[in-house]
Amino acid sequence: MKKTVFKVPVILRLDPKKIEIGWRARSDLGDIHELAESIRELGQIHPIRVVTNGKGKPELIAGFRRVEACKKLGIKVRAEVWPAEQRDNALEAEHLELRRQLAENLKRKDFDALEEGEGLRKLKAIYQELHEETKPGQTGGRGSVRKIDIAKSAKSNAAVPAPRFSLEAAKALGCSTRKVDELLEIGNLPKAYKKKIEAAKTTAERNQVARECITKVRQDRKLENLRKRAEERKQQQLEDLEKGKRPPVILHHGDNKDYLKGKELFEVCLTDPPFDRERSIISHAARASINPKQHKWDKLDVGWVLKVAPMLVPGGQIISFCPAEAIGAYELAFQAAGLEYRQFMIWLKTNPAPAHRDVYPNAVEALVWATKPGKKYYWDDRLQKAGAEAINVFQGSGVPGSAKDRVHPTQKPEWLISKLLHQHANPDLGHRILDPFAGSGTTGVVCKKMGLACTLIEENEEYVKAAKLRLEAV
Repeated sequence: MKKTVFKVPVILRLDPKKIEIGWRARSDLGDIHELAESIRELGQIHPIRVVTNGKGKPELIAGFRRVEACKKLGIKVRAEVWPAEQRDNALEAEHLELRRQLAENLKRKDFDALEEGEGLRKLKAIYQELHEETKPGQTGGRGSVRKIDIAKSAKSNAAVPAPRFSLEAAKALGCSTRKVDELLEIGNLPKAYKKKIEAAKTTAERNQVARECITKVRQDRKLENLRKRAEERKQQQLEDLEKGKRPPVILHHGDNKDYLKGKELFEVCLTDPPFDRERSIISHAARASINPKQHKWDKLDVGWVLKVAPMLVPGGQIISFCPAEAIGAYELAFQAAGLEYRQFMIWLKTNPAPAHRDVYPNAVEALVWATKPGKKYYWDDRLQKAGAEAINVFQGSGVPGSAKDRVHPTQKPEWLISKLLHQHANPDLGHRILDPFAGSGTTGVVCKKMGLACTLIEENEEYVKAAKLRLEAV
């Protein structure tokens, strides 16, 4: 990259009301009163940076808060004025200075996550101003302009397009693109979330609140994606209901103890109850990331088996996910409920989450299986007839945290639920499925696709919303 030689700008005193502000990467002012008092007592130490536009008027490059503080004081603002033909040089000078500050503070950890995000957001705005080909919406689609053509015709007159901002920023700041993207996400949080972060007292607390806010925004985004898909499929659902193609999938919002009543209603109970991640030494990273203050539900309690057992028909089955340490506890619970413990199964994950301490990453999750005496339980023997064996190890990937529809932190993959239901239930026989810990509704989604009647019960309101939208989008 050709080194730019910057011309010395002129330092002037300007009327802050006559400075054109234009679009700013940062729209919030923070504590402007405190800054104004500082300028009143000590004077304006750092000048703002402006460039004269085509009409000869000053246009702000950097120093938005200082301009507003001087307006509040009713005084002129000290400004570093660049001529119009040096606009790009002024932007590049600001870009280099901001990048230097961010790099230094990222290494020393002087900034909290919000401050880093705000700085990167501003840095990105300047970068895209200097390299128009990196702006979103500039390319893509039929008949669109290529990035190389934008780069050649833009101010930089580059022979090759500039890389996307996150790549350039990661290289300059000595961090990963993932960190850059996450900090930008924090910098782009709505004002209400930023105020919540700023209200925390220490840097560590602000960073923790920032992570919680990002998690909430991501969940809201996933719910919005589900809403869009649900709207797109609404007409098709109405047609299916009119034709009577699918049996109902019923979703109850509330504590399952209020619904686990009655007798001999279901052929299969397939569920993923709470694990108690605090006591499970092999709990995977997704469960370990759960905030115990927010998710008090994540407690191991096998007592639900005693409530579900009376609701199974003779020959009915329970298949439940559980931590490996709890297999013995479930065997005792099945015995107490008058059920026959069959065996345990293992799900071997091909994409286990990395361990965050000095232990082996957990790549397995257990399942337990029991049946109710009185009648032969249903078992699909097509695999045996084809010369294969249904072994008690299921191998495949879990749902990644970045998945578009993942709202629940321990959401199970549809392929695994589908495999279990195909083995233990048959829609042609009118089998009915129960999931008393429905989460975000994966069991119901698979049942709807297979044509199985299903009853879901979930207490958490956010998960119920997600489940409804996922079911509507099937």
